[in-house]
Amino acid sequence: MKEKVVDLAVSNGELIFDSLLENGLLKDIPLLGNAVKVLQLKGDVTNYLFAKKLEAFLVKLKNSHIDEIDVGIENRKQLQKISSDLVFILERVSNVDKSKWIAQAVIGLVERRYCLDTFERLVYTIERFSPTLKSTLDVWYLPRDYSNGKGYAFAFDGDHPEELANLGLLRRKYEAKVTNDGKIPVTFEACNLGQQLWYVIENA
Repeated sequence: MKEKVVDLAVSNGELIFDSLLENGLLKDIPLLGNAVKVLQLKGDVTNYLFAKKLEAFLVKLKNSHIDEIDVGIENRKQLQKISSDLVFILERVSNVDKSKWIAQAVIGLVERRYCLDTFERLVYTIERFSPTLKSTLDVWYLPRDYSNGKGYAFAFDGDHPEELANLGLLRRKYEAKVTNDGKIPVTFEACNLGQQLWYVIENA
């Protein structure tokens, strides 16, 4: 039974994969074809979950109707390295939604929303990002509507901005003073990587 379930997920993935090969996109992302075939070697639950994550990734790419990744000859080697790592990152991500986020990051690269370096940082950040931090990410990146004279009221755990800053999703700004208890006050500001991840999650 397990083998049939895995074969079904893999079969769907292969159909999508073949379609993506036709328009040339996955020629820029090597190893994914091998990853699909490897799933057929064993029919355990782990492989089934990987198959579902890979399927979600491929479906998102197919539905985006993008053709190819154009990063220039000088960046081709870097793209191939990232592409090789993508298979392992897709295997490690904690849920299917993150597979869609990674696909959306690929779409953003194709649309030239950011450079290859930012794309690489995005992919690795997605792997480590806790979805519970999304509401705090909104505090800095959700567009505000002040048309009625009001903004949005947000509440978040006090540790969340630190966690986001540790992931490179917020920028720390230290004040040029020391408090009575010997601490340097710190505030947090939006940054490009945080803005791009917020956009990826919202559009995945």
